[in-house]
Amino acid sequence: MQDHINKFEQLQSEIDFQRPANINTLEKAEVNLILLRSISKKDEHLQNYHASLGDHAYQKKMAELFAEVKAIDKSRNETEAPETPQGLAATAPTPTNQNHQNKNTSGGSGGKKG
Repeated sequence: MQDHINKFEQLQSEIDFQRPANINTLEKAEVNLILLRSISKKDEHLQNYHASLGDHAYQKKMAELFAEVKAIDKSRNETEAPETPQGLAATAPTPTNQNHQNKNTSGGSGGKKG
C-alpha cells in the first residue's frame, strides 16, 4: 500500500509541476476522490471504504487518508496471515509459560486476613 501511496504522490507532484499557470490546482476533494478511486481499483477490500466515509472523504487531509488506508490495509493483512505452527507454539500455553504466569500473579496474598 505504501508503494501505491508513494506513486500517487509522485504523479500528483508531476501534474502540479507540469500544470500551466492558467489551470487551477486540483481541489482537496478532487485529489481525495482520485486517491480513493485508485485504491479501490487496486484493492477490492477497500472498495467500501470510500462509500463509508461519505462527505468526510472530501474534507480529510491527505495525511489522514493515507494513515487510515494504511491502517486498514495493515489490519487486513494481519488478520489474513496464515497461522504457522511456529506462531501457534509461541502463544500456546506450555508448562514453562504457565509457571511464569503463575509466579507473576499475586494470587490475592496481599488482601485482608480473616
